[in-house]
Amino acid sequence: MPSITADDVVKLFEEDVKARKRLAELLVSEPDVRLAIINAVIRDVATKSDVEGLKRDVFTHMSELRDRVSKLEGAFTQLVDRIGT
Repeated sequence: MPSITADDVVKLFEEDVKARKRLAELLVSEPDVRLAIINAVIRDVATKSDVEGLKRDVFTHMSELRDRVSKLEGAFTQLVDRIGT
C-alpha cells in the first residue's frame, strides 16, 4: 500500500476547491491557529498611521522639490538676463 506524501495532499487540495474551503474554515475555527494566521497577515498590512506618515513624507519632499525648482527657475532667469537672450 503506497503512502501519501505532503506533496500528494497539496495536490489534492489544489484540485478540490470545496475541500480547500473546508480546510480553511477548520483552520480559522481553531483560536490558536486563527491567531497565528492573523499575526502573520498583520505584519504585511499597512496601518492608517503608516499611510499618514507616508503622506506627510511625500508632501514634505514635494514642498522641498517645489522650492528647488523655484530657485532653479530664478537662477535660469538671471542667467538668461545676464546673457541677454
